Amino acid sequence: MATKGNQVVEGPKIVNQVKSILNDFRLTSNKGTVQFGGSSIIKGAEQANIQDAYDTIKNWSDYTPEGLQTLAERIGGLRNFDTVAGTKKSALLGQIYNKITGEGGLIQRTYPALYDLRQEFSKTKNVLDEIST
Repeated sequence: MATKGNQVVEGPKIVNQVKSILNDFRLTSNKGTVQFGGSSIIKGAEQANIQDAYDTIKNWSDYTPEGLQTLAERIGGLRNFDTVAGTKKSALLGQIYNKITGEGGLIQRTYPALYDLRQEFSKTKNVLDEIST
């Protein structure tokens, strides 16, 4: 279980990981604003969601199990964005979400039991979805 000390360490670590992902997509941040000039990300809705995710993570302070679950839900909700052609998924936001929820991610490192619960829930949901179709 994370202590207050882990909370102090995990905050900057996830922000640095997000900045690294931004760099992979040729994005930078300047005074808290994501700069899209060198990137192929041109859809305004996706840009807005990326900025929202960056702001959320940069300002996040609750690294309790409940707080990390809420963070995962917020970032998960931002992965999809609307376009004229329909709803699309952002590859960049998917990578950020995986840094929080995926194997070796923030949740697993900080609260392995929460990670295990999320994995079991996902498996159960998939089975129920298959049964209902």
